[in-house]
Amino acid sequence: MNEAGMDSPRIPIHTGFYIQLKNGKAINPGGKDQEAVDLVASWISDNPSHPDLHMVLEWLQLKRQEVQESEEVHNRRAKRAELDALVDKTARGVGLRDETLLKLVREVTRDKYGLTTEE
Repeated sequence: MNEAGMDSPRIPIHTGFYIQLKNGKAINPGGKDQEAVDLVASWISDNPSHPDLHMVLEWLQLKRQEVQESEEVHNRRAKRAELDALVDKTARGVGLRDETLLKLVREVTRDKYGLTTEE
């Protein structure tokens, strides 16, 4: 957000593509986040004296952070699914059918791998 605490204006980066800081988030309607990051990084190197450069730099920093956090959440969810599948396969192999015990085994397994929070 800009100094006044308000949303930033839309900043055109490319034909049909703009960025904006809104409610503390980096907004880029209609595009993949990583592609937007690459495009904006290129735009910054091509427009070093643009009057809204400070807002574009802030947007880029926020979006990179959002992309990284999104990847981390995705990786944790994938690991959780992998562990749950392993527990389920093992449970079937030993004939474990008690849902309460199975739930406990999943929780302990997730905890062992540092996946204690739900995403």
